[in-house]
Amino acid sequence: GKMRCGVIVLIIASIFGCNADNLNSVVQGNDEFTANTYKELVKISGKNNIIVSGLSAEIVLSLLANGAKGETQKQLLKGLSLPNNIENVNKAFTEITSRLKVNTPDLK
Repeated sequence: GKMRCGVIVLIIASIFGCNADNLNSVVQGNDEFTANTYKELVKISGKNNIIVSGLSAEIVLSLLANGAKGETQKQLLKGLSLPNNIENVNKAFTEITSRLKVNTPDLK
């Protein structure tokens, strides 16, 4: 449940040196963004068999937020359900994506 997820986030944060609150808020934001995106896609398509990579979309859109300033940046981060601090968002995504780059020889 939520407690287990919170413990996992804290462990990851402690291993990789990212502020746990910051990482947790970005992970929660990603969950919310992904769920909302999925719901909208289901409304549009009328089908439940949809695969969504909320993390991929959120990373790309957060790059857009990096180039934006002021109210535009604030609205992008709000729409992505991310904290209103682009530096903290960048740090959290750096930690998350570094874990995705791990080469595991057992995986083909």
